[in-house]
Amino acid sequence: MQTPSHALLLVKNVVHVLAPGATLLGVAVTVWGTYRLTKWYHPFKGMGFLKSVVEICALVISQKRTAAKKKAAMQWQLADAENKTDSVIGLDFVFLGFVLQGFGGLFWLIDSVVDIWCGH
Repeated sequence: MQTPSHALLLVKNVVHVLAPGATLLGVAVTVWGTYRLTKWYHPFKGMGFLKSVVEICALVISQKRTAAKKKAAMQWQLADAENKTDSVIGLDFVFLGFVLQGFGGLFWLIDSVVDIWCGH
């Protein structure tokens, strides 16, 4: 079996960083874009959003859907009017995040192919 060239090992090491880096960056950008896209739904700031996510998801998971719907309906009444500019910006970042996640997946694939090619 041949020893991989220095250039191939360098590419492999770069891909080792790019694959998870692009994927995680894509996830973060998508989360931020989704928040921007939907933030007019949320009548709270900062940790209030996280608290609502935990409470409503816990209610749904524990089969208390009626309580979750009542809580969501109460929050909906306090929501602001939609800022369409923010929503479009959020949508653009959601798309960008998906593209970055796609590149991350491509880098994972390249990493796997290089492993197979090098016999590792």
